[in-house]
Amino acid sequence: MTQEQILKKSVSPVLKKNVNSVLKTNPVIEAPLIHLPDQYRVFCVDDDPMIRIHLRNTLKANKNIHVSLFESGEQCIKSLYQKPDIVILDFHLSNLEDNSTTMNGLGILEKIKELSPDSKMIMLSSQDKIEVAVRCLKKGATDYIIKDDKMTLNIKKSIDSIVKSIELKSEITELSQKIKRDKLLMKGYFILTVALVFLSVFLLLRN
Repeated sequence: MTQEQILKKSVSPVLKKNVNSVLKTNPVIEAPLIHLPDQYRVFCVDDDPMIRIHLRNTLKANKNIHVSLFESGEQCIKSLYQKPDIVILDFHLSNLEDNSTTMNGLGILEKIKELSPDSKMIMLSSQDKIEVAVRCLKKGATDYIIKDDKMTLNIKKSIDSIVKSIELKSEITELSQKIKRDKLLMKGYFILTVALVFLSVFLLLRN
């Protein structure tokens, strides 16, 4: 499909302008590699440029989120060294290179979970079949969202939920580490106290 055909399918003049600008430069848009505290890296993988641009414009409003866009799962996999917190992945990825070895959305999901098990996966699909959603969830997806008029809202809710769970896990880990440190300190104080008592007794007996 040519660039003009893609633009004609769009119903939003704003998206047309954005896509036209982006396609002239690079189909893959990446945020800076720096991963700052309390900031989350989100990968968006979809072969539809309209969806990619829409997701970027939706998510970039949150200053705590860095967005990277990919038109294929293979591009996404090559960038997993950036350690994304969340990956939004299209279930129906087209074969861009006419290569039989190119993986579909489910295959990409499995590969990402293998290489980056901590990354949370949100699957996007036009299918509302329960069995498809169950397959994705069994393969490691955190959420399954249908591409309908509520998609944007559901993605925001899903990301908010995932971010809260990440923050809660971080707080639990920090608390656990603090408890371990406190236990070590208490053990050290106890040993020191016992040593001082024995030393005091030894000095008294010696005198």
